[in-house]
Order: sequence, then C-alpha cells, then structure tokens
Amino acid sequence: MAMVRAIVAGERPQQALLELCNAQIRRRKELAVIEALRGTWADEHIFALAQALQSWDHYQKLIADVLPPHDETQPPLCLGVPSAAVSTHRRSPTCVRSWRRCAADRI
Repeated sequence: MAMVRAIVAGERPQQALLELCNAQIRRRKELAVIEALRGTWADEHIFALAQALQSWDHYQKLIADVLPPHDETQPPLCLGVPSAAVSTHRRSPTCVRSWRRCAADRI
C-alpha cells in the first residue's frame, strides 16, 4: 500500500516507487515492477486510484471497528468459522487466515 499511497501523493520515479516494495518483490521481480511503472500518469487514473485507496481505508476502518481487540496471549481469530463450529473446522476455504496460523486448526 505504500507504493499506492506514494503514487497518489505524486511520487513518479520508478526507482523511488520500487524501494517501497517488499524486499522479496524487489529481489524477484524488480525489472517487471519497473516496466509496469513506466508510462503516462493520466489524471483520471490517479483520481480513480485515490478513490479506490480512500475506499480501502474506509473498509479497513469498518473491519477494525467490528473485530475484537487482539490479545497477544491468544491465538488469532478465524473469521471464517462460527465459534460453535471451531472444533470441526479444518483448513476451511472461508478461513481468512493462513491455515497454518488459524486458531481453529490448533484445537
């Protein structure tokens, strides 16, 4: 998201935007990212990107408002499984967490 925020803020140099990528992406896909960042920056596209970013931030806040506070001593909450079904849950495709970290898989 740092790259998207930088683009909306007016950052354009490809190398500066590449530095905002995850280290693995820079290592494995540097040339592809630089090529993808080449081109014109149409105002209407930047406007649409800014609107999408604003929507993303809004939905992230809504999600944070409904999630219980995270206690570091407890395993992460699996949002894809009702609490009554946790004991039978195994790598559900609706689980929003990685199956290795899903609290239901550790029961």
